[in-house]
Amino acid sequence: MLVALLLAAAAGPVSGVALREGSVDRTEPRRPGSPAGKPRVLFFVTTYASDEHMSYMRCQAELYRRAPRLRETDALLHVGEDEASTARRARECHTDACVHSSRAAWQELLNAWPMPTKMLKFSRNPGKQPGAKKAMHDALTSGWFWGYDWVIRTNPDVIFYDDSRMFSLMERPQNWAVVMKCGNTQTNTDFFAVRPDRLPVDAFSEWNSTTPDAEGQANQAFRQIYEEGAYAFLKPEGHQSGCHLKDGGVYHAHADPTCELVLDRQGWQQSFKGGIKDYQHRGALVPNPWQEAWRLGSEDDGR
Repeated sequence: MLVALLLAAAAGPVSGVALREGSVDRTEPRRPGSPAGKPRVLFFVTTYASDEHMSYMRCQAELYRRAPRLRETDALLHVGEDEASTARRARECHTDACVHSSRAAWQELLNAWPMPTKMLKFSRNPGKQPGAKKAMHDALTSGWFWGYDWVIRTNPDVIFYDDSRMFSLMERPQNWAVVMKCGNTQTNTDFFAVRPDRLPVDAFSEWNSTTPDAEGQANQAFRQIYEEGAYAFLKPEGHQSGCHLKDGGVYHAHADPTCELVLDRQGWQQSFKGGIKDYQHRGALVPNPWQEAWRLGSEDDGR
């Protein structure tokens, strides 16, 4: 039922030019002084322009509507362009139904997202790992995060099936970051939330180095935050596959080639009662006291 609704939504007309009375390529984010004292949050989505990510971009318009807090953020989509791949897709695209990664196609997909303010940036993609690091470097050094209290960094193939836990932790003044770690020297990069004024401007300046990888570089960038103890784990000992988060309201569907397939499998349900909900703590298997809200059969799920 959910997949059918999403496919129907994707097939419908795309909304017109996005943004709150502005252009898609606006260079300066919203300034301080948001209404009602709400924190200013930027949802920073980065992609290396793969066919897989294009699939998830089509689904996310509907999925973000299901996320009450995320849909109120400003969205910034950063597309790392690979000239050779873009040219190949253009040659292979022979029908109207073929979706290739042209700039117009990315803008059209972004326009369908429910956020009131949306921005689109393009840059050269130096590769998957360096590209992930370079996206953060470009944002910090170009001032894209200026004026925001929080930045949530993610990929198009990450599904937020419950955003309440993340935002509740972001609202605590003692937290400068909400993270998941995947080892002592690795910080998950398919999702993290951080106060950008707590990151050095040059925190990702070594983006073109082979080492560390994206997770290692993020871990170094968060060094002061960790030393101050000014952070929270999204979910203590939450389940990850490798360094791909699958718990705490966030599900990175890296193993599934299309959004429709991951929605059909609904793998995030493993983190509900009876699945990954039980975890090892100090040598004993104990139930986790926190459960996510977006569940099959819940009152809000029958849409």
